[in-house]
Amino acid sequence: MTPKIVAMKSIQQQVITALGKGSFYFLDGELCYRAYQSDVQEKAERWLAKNLQEILDVILNLTGIDCYKYIGFNTGFYGLHNSDGVTLSFEHVSSESDAYCIFNACITYERGPKAGNKLPKKKFKVGRRTKLRAFLRLCRLEPRRESEYHEHMGKLKSKLFEAKVASTRNGNKLDKDTLIPLNVSENELRESLSALIEISVNDRHYFDNFSALPRQAASATDVSDLRYDGALVKENVRANSTALISRKEVRKHGSLVSAASTHDYWLSEYSKELKVSRYK
Repeated sequence: MTPKIVAMKSIQQQVITALGKGSFYFLDGELCYRAYQSDVQEKAERWLAKNLQEILDVILNLTGIDCYKYIGFNTGFYGLHNSDGVTLSFEHVSSESDAYCIFNACITYERGPKAGNKLPKKKFKVGRRTKLRAFLRLCRLEPRRESEYHEHMGKLKSKLFEAKVASTRNGNKLDKDTLIPLNVSENELRESLSALIEISVNDRHYFDNFSALPRQAASATDVSDLRYDGALVKENVRANSTALISRKEVRKHGSLVSAASTHDYWLSEYSKELKVSRYK
């Protein structure tokens, strides 16, 4: 079994343990965790911070949540009238397809001897009533001055976003009116992960042994014992994810990839790795 599969297997088991002791949810684009007992919360937060990307991979693959991650931004002049603007670049989490969204913004000097000249590279100003300002405020970006937003854009990399695809004529252009940080409630996420919650009783030792885990290999409980490679968990996770996936697809008619097909592919590949490893 490859190191990557071993690591993923361990994280999956840790997620199962976490589901028995609390709930995951997405708030303002970030994955959060609420433990049922206060003495577990601190350990859980350390675990989440240390393994955030791996935990996200497990949850997003199993639930099929349709979302994007922020890559970066650029400034330029767009359209027939060479209007000032900012392009935000994204990547679809499941398909890894590129996507982008263009907002109006001022990228030229407005006063003084340089009026009309372009601002230094990647600098821009955001008007108070613009859609870009509204979006960045949803993302909790609040610089001291409107001309300092460019210094804070890197903070968007810690968030996930949802949006509809407006056009595919020149790449996957996102509809800026639907671009928002990802929010999924505890109940929605628990419902889509209910198949894992049912087997969480088999592996509840993780948070109790948090300090020792970095020196441990995978959990002693084998994933095959939890029936990841069987039909039960696969079908239950897919069935219980239907409501969550449907909600996203209704809100995002421009989905770049079928969430259900991505989930099937990931589980089938994981199953193959487990079966191959048994005969090595």
